This record gives sequence, C-alpha cells and structure tokens, in this order.
Amino acid sequence: LKACNKCTDERKDQPIVGLVIIRNLSKNGKEFSGGDIVDPDTGSIYRCKVWTTDGGKKLMVRGFIGFALIGRSQTWEREGE
Repeated sequence: LKACNKCTDERKDQPIVGLVIIRNLSKNGKEFSGGDIVDPDTGSIYRCKVWTTDGGKKLMVRGFIGFALIGRSQTWEREGE
C-alpha cells in the first residue's frame, strides 16, 4: 500500500487508503471551513473550505494558503449515483 511518506504530522507513513485527508472543519452557514486538507503526494497541508452543489451530489473543495482567493478548487463527485 502507498503511504503518506511526505506528510509531516501524525499522518506521516500512514496508508493513503483510509487516511484522513480533510479534518477540523466547522459549519459556517452553507459551507464548512476552518480546517485543513493534506495533499498526500507532497505532504503539503492547506487551509480549506467545502460546500455541496447539485443537490448534495457534488462536493466543492477549496484549498488555500492564507486567503481563500489564492488557492485551488476541485469538484468531488459521488460514484454510483
């Protein structure tokens, strides 16, 4: 199994399958924010916020350093729906 070898926190050397990628989010209106997300390929940790679209079928994930305007967004979709 591939592991998060480059992680620098308690996730270091943990298997990527089952790894907690997003953590410590709090509900803030219609989104969740205040937590962080790890990129298991690089070990980099970013602040993040998430929200749903398309009736809950899609999860919008925004990772950033500092301000949410400077970052990257991804759309995660449920499989088998």
